[in-house]
Amino acid sequence: MDLFRRKIELNAGGKLLRPPLTIHFDVDFDDTEKIDTATIKVYNLSDSTISGIIANSVVTLSAGYEGDMGVIFKGVAKNVKTTWQGPDKITEIGCIDETGSYLTKKITKTFAPGTAASVVLKYLVGEAGLSMGDFSPPTDFIYRKGKTLKGNVSPLLKAVAKDTKSKMRIGSGKMFIRDPKKGDATGFVLNKESGLIDHPEPIETEEETKDKGEKKKRSGYKLKMLLNHRVKADSIFVVQSKAVNKQLRAVKGTHTCNGRSFYTICEVY
Repeated sequence: MDLFRRKIELNAGGKLLRPPLTIHFDVDFDDTEKIDTATIKVYNLSDSTISGIIANSVVTLSAGYEGDMGVIFKGVAKNVKTTWQGPDKITEIGCIDETGSYLTKKITKTFAPGTAASVVLKYLVGEAGLSMGDFSPPTDFIYRKGKTLKGNVSPLLKAVAKDTKSKMRIGSGKMFIRDPKKGDATGFVLNKESGLIDHPEPIETEEETKDKGEKKKRSGYKLKMLLNHRVKADSIFVVQSKAVNKQLRAVKGTHTCNGRSFYTICEVY
């Protein structure tokens, strides 16, 4: 892969920004309920461009290589600040991956007895202003006595998703509600030729089981690769190395561009 044909495109404040502007970023992703974040730094923007990047404006960041670039982050700007570092004027944009009203919308709604949790979930996702990325709850709980919703959409969604034994997360402005072990097939094979750097590092973590206080260990790998836009939370791909040859699912990681660094680092299980 040609390391010198890197591509970056940032759409912020309604303007498309790309090299020769210097653009650095750290984009974090995670398969949990927490909102993903990104920190983007752009050097020496004009004052008029900076003035257009305001809180809650949509930010889309794409990265990759010539002929192989894709979106690695889509969300909104929450904090924008510009500082000077020597001769450089640096605009830092703090972003969250949530383009709807998931964090702010409040509702009051009552569903009749016998309503399925799937019906309630679809209603809540609509109220949050999010489109559906995947909706396949492993179980569909029935509220025999009905269900009353009151308060912020965010905790209500988490509670109802839990009733269906689903994992819930937001990615690129879309809601995913599905089996905790389900992911998105990419058809991608990661090996030395396609960007794998160093050997996969074995890791072991603990996760809580359904039994209160019980934890179980799970084994996986920490990977470092040339920046790859296909790798996101729940991405499923094949890893091939001397010690590993199996299909794995990405749980969390970071896309990083900082000077010479242009990497994706993630944990897979």
